[in-house]
Amino acid sequence: MLKENGLPANTNIDELNWSWQMGNAPPLFTAANTVMMALGFCTILSTGGRCMAYATQNGELSVMADSYGNPAARPQSSPMPAYWGIATLTGANMPGQPPLFPHYKDTFYSSTSDDPTVKVFAVNNEGGGVNLIAINTNENTDRSVTLSISGMSTGSYDVFQTRREQPYDPPQKILAAATFSSTLSVKSPALTVSVIVLKPHPG
Repeated sequence: MLKENGLPANTNIDELNWSWQMGNAPPLFTAANTVMMALGFCTILSTGGRCMAYATQNGELSVMADSYGNPAARPQSSPMPAYWGIATLTGANMPGQPPLFPHYKDTFYSSTSDDPTVKVFAVNNEGGGVNLIAINTNENTDRSVTLSISGMSTGSYDVFQTRREQPYDPPQKILAAATFSSTLSVKSPALTVSVIVLKPHPG
């Protein structure tokens, strides 16, 4: 819209989070906020924008658990569901621990999905490979996603996936060192984020 109106397309989105107003706070403590935050960050960054989550600690809106607005009585400064949405791009490390997978580097590649409820993004990573991100926005419907990969004919991949019933916990490594040849398929449960880390074969 900005570009169509002759305005700079590079935008900054502040205070990105689920709305806590008008009785909407409960999803902040669920996988819905993980999915929303991952989708928000990927959508904004892939179109050249910048964004920030709101807020590091502010009751229900905390990325890290606060001393109030914390119905599950999580330890203060421990990850909230929003944290794991952002972690889709940062490597999904617990505070003070090494990342589970390579951090997004600087480039989003062209990607499409034939299922409007499963959003797919592709980024380069700091390990020299590619991360594919599949976000299932369905509330109750699991999907199986088949990804076609251009520019990389063979290689291996790991899959990390958030868990709907454990929204405060880091994504789980559900597959390791599987091989692909142009395409691969991943089960994508409802309200989960999957990060597929591709490692091209040398040569």
